[in-house]
Amino acid sequence: MSPNSAKRVELPHSAHPPVPNATLVGKAVGKREIRVSVILNRKTKLDIPSLKGRQLSREEYAASYGASQKDFDAVRAFAKANGLEVDAKKSSLLRRRVELRGTISAFNQAFGVKLNDYEPSGGKQKGARFHAIVGSVNVPKELVGSVEAVFGLDNRPIATPKLRVRRNASSAASQDAGTFVPPQVAQVYNFPAAP
Repeated sequence: MSPNSAKRVELPHSAHPPVPNATLVGKAVGKREIRVSVILNRKTKLDIPSLKGRQLSREEYAASYGASQKDFDAVRAFAKANGLEVDAKKSSLLRRRVELRGTISAFNQAFGVKLNDYEPSGGKQKGARFHAIVGSVNVPKELVGSVEAVFGLDNRPIATPKLRVRRNASSAASQDAGTFVPPQVAQVYNFPAAP
């Protein structure tokens, strides 16, 4: 399967919206290496209620709900045809994951995307550059039933720290109502005192 001969289609549910609260820095450097995880579909849809509380062994789970070897091999062939390397140690049929390494330009070509670099606008994280795409991930038509998701083409920060640092000792005396130290919590729940 050559990179240009396969008809590419949009991977369902892969649309990435415009990057909010960020400034476009420019096109991501094509020679920079990144890692991307391709998540494969399960062999069989996981229907937890039908298990009725029964626990599956690792082998049973892999046989029924892991990825198929056929899908795994198809993604590996796709990666090789597009100049991407498969990290065998981090790839797993059980976890349904194929870990790929390669340059940004190789990923742009392989998945029909354009990675750009961004910086958060204002705030404390200014200067924390990340890459992202806007639009959908595209894969060869033959892989649509095999691939569930592609992670890593967009590494924008999702969570932000919510820690508040106390400015000085005098602010300790004026703690907000509703802020408790561990002994106070123990007292509220009538936790037995230490002997």
